[in-house]
Amino acid sequence: MANPSLTPSPTAPTFTFTRRVGDANTRAEVAEFLAACFDASGIDFSGSTYTVRLTRENASAQGWFRALLVNDGNNGRETARRGGEIAINLTSEWGWRINAAHETIHALQYAVGALHGRVSPIMGTTSTFNQGAAFLLSQVLRDGVEVDEDAWTEADRHGETVAIRRGGNFHHYVANHHERQAFRVTPALLRRVNAPRSDVLAAGCLARATIASVRHRHGALSEQGATAAFRLFTREAQEVQRSADRAA
Repeated sequence: MANPSLTPSPTAPTFTFTRRVGDANTRAEVAEFLAACFDASGIDFSGSTYTVRLTRENASAQGWFRALLVNDGNNGRETARRGGEIAINLTSEWGWRINAAHETIHALQYAVGALHGRVSPIMGTTSTFNQGAAFLLSQVLRDGVEVDEDAWTEADRHGETVAIRRGGNFHHYVANHHERQAFRVTPALLRRVNAPRSDVLAAGCLARATIASVRHRHGALSEQGATAAFRLFTREAQEVQRSADRAA
């Protein structure tokens, strides 16, 4: 049964499922949970549609978000603010709700202009991160701060923008601004939508794991040390979920 505390508001987006993975109740619960995560932003997503791809993969597989690409009017394409595809592994070792909340944050990053990508015949693929819009998004999702349209517009237009680096090892990927924010805000978002306590605690372990990746990115920790620390915290996250399963 879907959690009745996660009933979405009329401002939630519509979710369509591309695959018949999970029964009707499971798909309804996932849609309801995603809607609650979007509702936490305080933004009206009515009229928007997001495709959901449920999978049952190896437990180590997580999820992803893929934004829509639209013509940019200059012989290239850019990421749309609304819409896209959210993939969620129902058998994830960290718990599917952590996957769903994390990927929703990426969708919200695009929606508020914190994350933007462009595919150009000259420049190739580039991605940027707007610090101002991201700061407001973190305040909203962590503390429930109300942000009006003018503030979003101001942050979008004048927030400091940095390029997202490509390449490098796993820790370079995790240390990128958009991933770092998603990992670290996920525990708060899970609390906001009344997710099980084990999900919140496990997400907190994963958020702490990113510290090692950032330290490695800035040369303060070896790759071996960062990997060991990351594995330690991810094992803690797995044990939190296993303990909750045993107690159920």
